[in-house]
Amino acid sequence: ISIIACPNGMGHFYRLIEITKILSKKNKIYFFCSKKQIAKINYKINNVNFLPIFENKNIEEKKINFLINFYNKDLTKIKKINDSKIIISDNLLNKIYLKKKFILISNFFWGKNFKLNTKKYKIYQSLERKFLKKNAILQNKYFGHSYNYNFKKILINFTGKKYNNDYKQKKNKIFVYLRKKMNIFPLIKFLQTKYEIYSNNPSKKNNIKYFNLDKNLNEFVFLLGRPGFGIITDSVKFKVPLLSFLEKDATKEMIVNNKLIKKYRIGIMLNQNKKSINEVLNLDIKSSKYKKYINNLSKFKFNGEKDILNYVKKIWTQNINYRPR
Repeated sequence: ISIIACPNGMGHFYRLIEITKILSKKNKIYFFCSKKQIAKINYKINNVNFLPIFENKNIEEKKINFLINFYNKDLTKIKKINDSKIIISDNLLNKIYLKKKFILISNFFWGKNFKLNTKKYKIYQSLERKFLKKNAILQNKYFGHSYNYNFKKILINFTGKKYNNDYKQKKNKIFVYLRKKMNIFPLIKFLQTKYEIYSNNPSKKNNIKYFNLDKNLNEFVFLLGRPGFGIITDSVKFKVPLLSFLEKDATKEMIVNNKLIKKYRIGIMLNQNKKSINEVLNLDIKSSKYKKYINNLSKFKFNGEKDILNYVKKIWTQNINYRPR
């Protein structure tokens, strides 16, 4: 089996790691990703070879070329991919998928994510639309987006496992998912009047302390960041409510996720106005309101990798490929 992780951040990568752990028990896995993603694995997974095929890429509106180039990349030249009986991809399309048995995992689609009207983006949208019309897509049952596309969806739970959340572990600490060009420091200064702020990208200048993101996050009162699927998964996994921050140039994925966070009542929509900031500063973690966030986070189901394992078994035994006709 070949597994290909999208190099846009770590969320796609960690989701595929959970899937890889269960698939590698009985299968040889070739895991294709970026060098930076490989560096995050400090333990061995039996039957798994990690192989870099690209650099980390922040896929923004100006970098749509990456998606088109990857779609047209001749992956048959990579022998391990060409020889694989099944290819699993997280949010990346390639023409080889039309010729082999494959599984596409995607909670949102790049072709509907940006506000672009360029020729290149229209080319990619056309490729994506034709692809989705003919093929089944695996999506998280809670945060999967359809964007009015017509496609067959196979819904799965969150992957990995969830952890217990003991209120006694809670401290006045917030973990922040910092990224470049994120104008969040004025907001953090307000929060620092009550909370200590931590991140895996610390800043002495802004009094943000270091915390290893690979460790248990359930000692934090909140997780703060833009509402990507990675932070949402951490929130659900460790049962830590979200402080969702929407940037001015937020993509459609972030906007829809933000609405779903509000719908499921698992966090606070945080922005620059004093009302939402005061709501966080005045919230007591022993209050019924805060406990309600924790209870709502407990309702989501896990073990999605088992759903994927069952799907792999299903298409493994079929004699036909999942290909457009």
